[in-house]
Amino acid sequence: MNKFTLTTSFPLIPFPSLSLSSSGWNATCGGVNWWSNNAYVNTITNGLAFTGLVSLQRVTGSVAPLQGKPLLDWAELIWKWANQPGLLNSDGVFIDGFGKDCITPGGAPWTYNTGIWLDGLTGLSIALNNASYSDAAFTLAKNSALFFAGGNEDGVLREVSCGGTPVGNCTGADGREFKGVFVRHLAYAMRDWAATGTAASNAEAAAWARQWVIKHLDSLLQNDASVTSGGSVLFGQFYQGPFQEDNTMWISHSAGNDIVLAGLEALMVAKEEGGYVGK
Repeated sequence: MNKFTLTTSFPLIPFPSLSLSSSGWNATCGGVNWWSNNAYVNTITNGLAFTGLVSLQRVTGSVAPLQGKPLLDWAELIWKWANQPGLLNSDGVFIDGFGKDCITPGGAPWTYNTGIWLDGLTGLSIALNNASYSDAAFTLAKNSALFFAGGNEDGVLREVSCGGTPVGNCTGADGREFKGVFVRHLAYAMRDWAATGTAASNAEAAAWARQWVIKHLDSLLQNDASVTSGGSVLFGQFYQGPFQEDNTMWISHSAGNDIVLAGLEALMVAKEEGGYVGK
């Protein structure tokens, strides 16, 4: 963890290794590269940096520049990097990243590769009074819903790049977490879309996201929750069901908790708007 000095109200704050120095910003390919000996520049680390920078600016209001550049300038630079040809596939979702030649796209699309950008974009929209960033978040969210859930009769997310039987059966432990990350960040963006009076305000996007998140909460609770002998509830990795235990239940359950928290956010937004659409 690197730390950097903020205002006297926030003297030091831990932040994921965002030195953005020669070991942090890839001078050859562009983009954030957290591993100085790693030639692969990927969209998840850049998305984390982007959303982290926007969130930090948003929470503190006034912070010292990072490596001589204001935080939102870094965020805009990272977003510009993410929009170069090749990082978005033909379906409009982010792939994993670029290889060391900075040209050849590499890796499959995962839900969290795209999800991590959503609330960073709505936050940047508010900070810069620029609706185009909010619109970009809505486009990414709809593209992801179509790519990862649109081909499913139930309309529920699958981590399609895991393949397997059923589709989305992630044998790698980290892949079982990704869908929860996507839905959680969609809920954060939904809150910005639902708020009035900012550049991010978008009633259509808020209504779409609210119903989509609540659908996943409904499906999780009805189809992918199991009560243990001790009375605890466990969530699996197949939100469409049926519940299946795996060898890293704490990860699958953690992602399920992300769905619950996102669903609660959606329900609060629905209540504020005078209605609840769900079961």
